[in-house]
Amino acid sequence: MLAALRNKYENLILLCPNHHEEADAEEEHFSSAVLLEMKAQHEAWVEAQFAQGKEWQEELSTVDYVNVPRLLLDPAAAGLIGESDRAYLAALTTLRDQGFHIGTIAHILGQVVAKWNAHAVPLSAALEIGEGAVGARISFEETFRTKNMTGAEKRRPGFELSGDLGEDPHIYVKEGDRKIVFPLDPRWVTTSTAFTHFTSGIASLAGIGLLRAIDGELAIVSPLVVGSPPLSPEMKAFYDAMSRPG
Repeated sequence: MLAALRNKYENLILLCPNHHEEADAEEEHFSSAVLLEMKAQHEAWVEAQFAQGKEWQEELSTVDYVNVPRLLLDPAAAGLIGESDRAYLAALTTLRDQGFHIGTIAHILGQVVAKWNAHAVPLSAALEIGEGAVGARISFEETFRTKNMTGAEKRRPGFELSGDLGEDPHIYVKEGDRKIVFPLDPRWVTTSTAFTHFTSGIASLAGIGLLRAIDGELAIVSPLVVGSPPLSPEMKAFYDAMSRPG
């Protein structure tokens, strides 16, 4: 098969390094047909997980964190970003130090969040579902504890997460005996004010993420978008009145 055809999406399957080595070593067992069936089954599972819950369209009062790479990969964002904008966003390595470009970035991402109609399961419902909700989008609005975002190194280019929750920045909340942790990559914190929000010790936050793992003691949610909860109707009416001329 020509390389150009072999590298088309329909002929590709993503595997972790261990399973990639296993598939290459056992070609008779992992034939093209077997691998394509595995891919089809996984895609069907992902589609089913993403279909759980109801449409999430929260009007966050601030957007403090946007995981750009994960948002671009979300199927609900397909068709909402033009090719040139998608290429521009895909090339980003951080939201920090973008200068006046942050306005353009915020506009593009704001349009996605406003229009994508992604389905999400409320956090409390996901905890009740348990392992059956792994891979689904999770919506949340909670008072969180913040941890490990302090330190100048978090704001420097090139900072990388270690995978150790004892060291990495995250927010968390406890539900009974279970701790729900949302790891935060400092590259995708939107502003200096947002950094302050994530170092305050306690913060009221809302947003949407992906449930990665859950057991009786711990749940891990990879956040897509995090910000301040929507304004109450009374506060929204107040700010609307204040913004009107005269």
